[in-house]
Amino acid sequence: MEIVALIGVGLSWREARLDSLAHFGRHADQVIEEIDRQLGEAIRSRVVLSTCNRFEIVADVEAEVATEVATRIQSLLNRHHPSPARSETFVVRHGIDVVRHLFRIATGLESVLVGETEITGQVRTAVREARNADRTNHVIERLFDSAIATSRRVRRIGTLSDRSLLTLGLDLAEQQIGGLTNRSVLIIGTGAYARAAVSALLARGVDEIFVHSPSGRRSVWSIDHRHSTILDIGSSALPDALSRVDLAVGCSGRNEPVVGPSQMIERTGRPLVVVDLSLSPDFHPSIADLVGVTRVGLEKVFALAESASHVDTSAADDIIGSRVDEFVLRYLVDSESSATFVPDVSLQADARR
Repeated sequence: MEIVALIGVGLSWREARLDSLAHFGRHADQVIEEIDRQLGEAIRSRVVLSTCNRFEIVADVEAEVATEVATRIQSLLNRHHPSPARSETFVVRHGIDVVRHLFRIATGLESVLVGETEITGQVRTAVREARNADRTNHVIERLFDSAIATSRRVRRIGTLSDRSLLTLGLDLAEQQIGGLTNRSVLIIGTGAYARAAVSALLARGVDEIFVHSPSGRRSVWSIDHRHSTILDIGSSALPDALSRVDLAVGCSGRNEPVVGPSQMIERTGRPLVVVDLSLSPDFHPSIADLVGVTRVGLEKVFALAESASHVDTSAADDIIGSRVDEFVLRYLVDSESSATFVPDVSLQADARR
């Protein structure tokens, strides 16, 4: 049986600023198209994981060129870096470290909020999109499936609390406006993240929810009309909704803001809190300059998440360790173990000139 050579290349919140992660997220298709075009013959399969915490490429490659392919991917990412003057570090992993790292990602141990639950769905979406694009093989699919299964196993032991960046953002919003009971809320977006927001808000006693789909494709999800408080609105109704609600939550993750200052009607003594946790915000950051508007973005939530991340992960680490060993033995993953932190030397040199 052939030895499997896995590589991983990318940046996370530990190595990069949020604007760099946002840049790679917005240009993910362009970056991957170039990688596929230049290295397609050496890459047997690959998955791109792009979230607010990271931009990483996991690939199964020809063993004899694994080091060269990883280096070339890192070089391509360097060329797409948004700021040549900034010194940031790409991480290159090989073999068993790729498996271990992905399992830790899927269980939330590599997130800024340790144990956060949203990442498992993002891992599932990443491999599904790669599969739909015919960019996966049996090894990569089993790798991601095993990571997701490991996450479920870790959740069952109950040592990590069920928390997310969204719940932290809503916690901050509640502090700002004195609770959410009987409040009115606007949600931008109709995908899985929006569904999670609706559920969390209803559980916190919100009285009225306006939902706006920027794409107009309401079929993305079905609004549950058993809750008469959930109202679907179009673009023309946005200004009026914004003037009435106490809280607005960005959940679409589009590349361009959906709401800007021009759509905000002046509020008379009624504060508005905007929770916008996407790397590509739905609300233009300049709305924070408006009187009565408080914006809760990723920066604030990340700061809170880091302070809330001191938890005991020993039981989760034990489960991950055994599952990694099982996968490596079953699929004959290259036993080479390395996690190399590779700074963008060429760009740093350019910046010093």
